[in-house]
Parts: sequence; C-alpha cells; structure tokens
Amino acid sequence: MRLTFAQRTIGIDIGPQAVRAVQVLRSKTGVRVERASVVPCETRQALAAALRSLFAEKHFRPGARIAVAMPAGSVFFQRTETDLPSPAQARQVLRFELEDDFPVRYDDLAVDYCTSPRGVLVGAVSRTQLHQRLEHVREAGLACAMVDADACAILAAAAESRPELVDTPSLIVYADGVTVTLAAAENRCLVNARTLACFAGAASLAREIELTWRDTFGAAMSGLSQVILAGDPDMTRLLAAELPDVLHCRTDLLDAFENIPWPADTDRDPRLAAAFGLALRAAGGPTRGMNFLEADRSTQSHARDLKGSLMISGLLAGAIAMAWGFGVFLRLNHLEQQYRQIKLDTRQVFQKALPAEKKIVSELPQMEERVRALRKQYEALASATGTGAAPLHLLQQISARIPAGQDLKVTDMSIVGRSVRLTGTTGSFRSVDDLKSRLQQVKEFSEVAVHDVGMDRAGGAVRFTITITVASGIN
Repeated sequence: MRLTFAQRTIGIDIGPQAVRAVQVLRSKTGVRVERASVVPCETRQALAAALRSLFAEKHFRPGARIAVAMPAGSVFFQRTETDLPSPAQARQVLRFELEDDFPVRYDDLAVDYCTSPRGVLVGAVSRTQLHQRLEHVREAGLACAMVDADACAILAAAAESRPELVDTPSLIVYADGVTVTLAAAENRCLVNARTLACFAGAASLAREIELTWRDTFGAAMSGLSQVILAGDPDMTRLLAAELPDVLHCRTDLLDAFENIPWPADTDRDPRLAAAFGLALRAAGGPTRGMNFLEADRSTQSHARDLKGSLMISGLLAGAIAMAWGFGVFLRLNHLEQQYRQIKLDTRQVFQKALPAEKKIVSELPQMEERVRALRKQYEALASATGTGAAPLHLLQQISARIPAGQDLKVTDMSIVGRSVRLTGTTGSFRSVDDLKSRLQQVKEFSEVAVHDVGMDRAGGAVRFTITITVASGIN
C-alpha cells in the first residue's frame, strides 16, 4: 500500500563539467535513493540535452519535485546578529541592515536567510543570474521548485547521513574539483559560508579554514575542532592527508550516503553529495536552508501588490487632482483675462507715452530702457552746462517765454557749456524780436542775441537763430 505522505524529489547539481542528479524517496521509514547519475556537460548548448537525458535515459521520475543550486561563487553570504521580527517584516529589516553590504544593488538581488543560535546568515544572488539558471532548466522542459546554495545542500547531506558530525561546531569543506565551499555548522544549522574561487594547496586552504572558524565561532581552532571533507574524491583524499598536520584538529571524510539505501546498479560517487542534499532540501529536511526562487517570487509578488496599491492610490489621487485641476483652471482663466486686460492697458499707456516707438516687443522693459536713456541724457546735459542751472530748468524758462497763439516753432535746441542755441521759424520778424525781449527777462540769461534772421524761400516763413549765454553760479 502506497503511503500518501511519501515524497519523491530530485536534486540537480549543475557544475562546470557535469550535471549530477539524485532522486530520493522520503517516507515514514526514512530516505531512500532511487536514482543517481553523473552526465558530462561542458557547454550550455549541451546542458539542455544532459538534463533531458536524466529522464529519457536514466529514468528519473518527471513529476518529482526538483531543486537546483546556484553556481558556485554566485551566492553572497553575510552574517548579522539582528533580531528578526515576523517573516513578513524580516526582509525589510534585512534590507535596512545590509543594503550597502553586497556588491550588487539590493533591488537586483533575491535575498533569503536562515537563523541559528549564533545569529542570521543572509544569502543573496543576482536576480539576473537566478533567472539564467531557471532558463537553463526551463530549456530542458523542467520546472524548479527550489533554488538553493550548495553550502545548504552539503549540510543537509551531512545531517542526514552523519547527524552527530554537525550537532557540534564543525566546518564542512566541499570541493567540487573547481571551487571550494566552506560551510560552518552547529546544531545542524548553517552558521557561516564562504566560496573560494580556486584551490591553491592545503596550506593556503588551512589559513582560510582557520580564519573562517575564528570569524564564526569566536575562538581559535584546537585539537577538538572538527573539519569534514566532502566532494571530489581525489581532492578530499589529498586534503585528508595534509590538513591534520597543518590544522592539528580532527578531520573526517564524509560519506554522504552512509546508512542510506542505495540502488544496487549505481556506484556511490562522493561527487553526488550536493545533489543528494538538494533532493533532501526539496523534501523539506533535515536542515533549514535558502530558497532564492521563493524569495524572488515573494519580491515580485510584493512588487505586484505594491503596484496594485499604487494604482488604486493613483486613481484616487487622479480624481482629486481632476477636481482640483478644474478649480485651478477656472482660477487661471480668470487671471488670464485680467492679465490680457493689464497688457492691453500697458500697451495703450506705452503708445501714448512713446508715440514715435513703432516696434513694440515688451512694453515695460522698453519704457524702462527709454527712461534710463533719458536719464543718461539729462545727466550728460547737467554735467555739460558747467553752470548751476539745471538743463530742465533752462528748458522750462525758455518754454515759458514762447508766446502762445503765435506761429512760432522751435525746430532745434542745443546746450553746450553755458551756451544755449535755439533755431526755429515764425510768421514775422516782429515775433523774433518779441521772443528775444521775453528771453532777456530771465535772470539766469546774461546775454540773448539773434543771428541769421531771414526769409525761408521754400515756405515763406522767417527763419531765426538765437543764442543764449547762461550766467555762471546760478542755482
């Protein structure tokens, strides 16, 4: 009789040189490996074919729940001791705490975390790289249920086969032949993780192990410290021979499939440890890890909810804005009418004040410019007379002496120093003599003389020139 709560899952570890996959069945009797395979694959073009071959040739179950890992080195880990609130608010707190701690803009990351008694370990991956990984799997016609980190996967494998190794403080060294992952564990929880891009020998690796141990557990390594080696058999055998002499601590080789039922026709390849851990993680145990796929979906769902809220708020704001805008439109229309009237009045005043100005561009600036020009002329005249009499006063005195009702017109006037020169026309010689007599009555004028009196042959009028000498020292 088939148990209804039995769960079949597949872990797929996509490496730079091969695809490693393990299918497990978890039931009430425990975990059993049903399928395991390593398919060489060195290019992306061959990846889809390699993944399809797992189901077409290796007989993996198509309906099983699938978990994959992000490429080694693509996960950014960061530790924090911040107390997290509810899961719904945790991501907001982590964003506030760690926004500047990752080399990629936070909004471009899928972020998940796992907790332990020593704090919170945060993992982040580029959403672009995550989508690329999902696309690789999708090209083979598969769908992922989980995308985890290889450090979480190898911890799950160790906790399932040798739980006593990861109950106490320990550090798992997982070598896949290209990169090395350091996973610090305690109480079956992932406490810290690092990925080393290359292997430069046991001595160099030992220094990295010591630094990671001290950073994680706050103390130097001792003879009781435990290092667990897993992954590529050639590399783990080399490390098992050399690390104890350098670190002076306990070193164990992890058999990830110890005490795990295994198909008789399949070799127990140590390089399948991460794929085995991924299958366990997809089944929900035995350790906590990270699911960047769910984190990405949660971010997108939050963005959609936010977009919906913003849309509703936008509609309400739009309705308010329309009502307000209609009122503003009415007000602006009234102000525009007032503005047009003021502009029309200004144009009329301009034309009356400056009738000779034909080109009107902007009334007020042009009038201001004209006033400044007249002021400059006035100041120039005042300085040019060299007398105490202001030019305007002289003009007023001359204008007052021109008799009204007579045909007398001044056509030109100039002031140079103390001399004023008037040129004009009149209807008779008597009018010239009368104007001279009137000007002689002005006390500011010391001398008034008439010159060049004669008839204008063209118009028949009398032309005249009068020179006036202004007395000095007149106020």
